[in-house]
Amino acid sequence: MAHVCDALWTGWSGTESRLAAEVALGFAADHSNQLIFDRFRAIIDAMKEPHRWLVPVIRVALVLAFTGFTLIQLVGVPGITWNDLQHHAGWKEVAFVTPLVIIFMGGMACLQVITVCTWKLLTLVETDEIFSGASARWVNGIVRAMYVGWVLLACLAPYFYLVAEGDDAPGVLIIGLVLGLVATAVLGLMLVLRELLRRATTLRAEMDEVI
Repeated sequence: MAHVCDALWTGWSGTESRLAAEVALGFAADHSNQLIFDRFRAIIDAMKEPHRWLVPVIRVALVLAFTGFTLIQLVGVPGITWNDLQHHAGWKEVAFVTPLVIIFMGGMACLQVITVCTWKLLTLVETDEIFSGASARWVNGIVRAMYVGWVLLACLAPYFYLVAEGDDAPGVLIIGLVLGLVATAVLGLMLVLRELLRRATTLRAEMDEVI
């Protein structure tokens, strides 16, 4: 009988330990999610009160940036291309310049998409809807535009090499490498922020259900 009691007590203690561990892990996960939500909440509150001027300033910067990107697309790239082809006519120059034009036009389009998505996210901040499903659409738009921009930047690698080789300027390769590293770091940071926003949005939805 004593052996049976000991076995039952051991099994009961093991069950209690497992339950306690599961409760502790659940509490730790909830606490981590709560910290993420609180940090995002603090950032949003800082943008709204008392710095009400911050969002309008960002909007003005976005308008100027979008206008600049559009001017580069409509005036800058075509003008430079036309001027270059006038001074260096020939099919080789056309073959060299055409991919550059496509890459720069695509890059400006990516920056325009990022600008529009950022504008939409600012609208969600102002209406206190940033922790909703609507924000995921615009954040995903930014991430996808960054992916396309990264690919376009990678397509410039042969040009960096040709310019560095032809002009004997190894610094051009260093500039290309730095641009690639910066683009990769920004893309990685955006992926982390997207995941944090997703967790904060999920926690907000769970809190709304409880309330």
